[in-house]
Amino acid sequence: MARVFISYRRDDASAAAQLVGKSFAEVFGDGEVTYDVRHFLAGEFWAERIKSSLRDADVVIVVIGKKWAGELQKRLENGDADWLLVEVCAAIDAQEQSPGKVVFPLYCEGASPERTLEELGELISRRERLGAVTSLQKIARVSSFLKNTQHVLLHPDQDAVEQLRGLAQKTKSRFRGTTVSP
Repeated sequence: MARVFISYRRDDASAAAQLVGKSFAEVFGDGEVTYDVRHFLAGEFWAERIKSSLRDADVVIVVIGKKWAGELQKRLENGDADWLLVEVCAAIDAQEQSPGKVVFPLYCEGASPERTLEELGELISRRERLGAVTSLQKIARVSSFLKNTQHVLLHPDQDAVEQLRGLAQKTKSRFRGTTVSP
């Protein structure tokens, strides 16, 4: 059975991530979907668990809402670590090492690929405010990934649960030997 990891910002698209998690759990099985710290055991080193879950996942879904890039900017300007940036870069690395792994962005709650890429470009252009070269390299890498990867856009005028169930079925069929991309 394929394992699914859902990456999201709590301050951005928490409700959407929960819907994605529930929809994919219905199709893949609850034990096959990781999307929150609730899936971690008490006392477990969550950073290591996130890394191992990402590495072991067959599917990584990056849930992006309207505030995704803005929250990244706030964290970096405050000198805070941004775990989501780390997660997405780790997923990209894992996909490069394991070509069968599926990693894709899912835009929801009014977010769009164009606006997200525009905001990431603005972050890169204001690099003097961000400081860390490593963060800039990661932002550029994520920006390139988002630009060059097929994405999924939840349509606000359609039932999100039905859209997600359909997406989960298509994704699962890929792991049965069918070549259906999300």
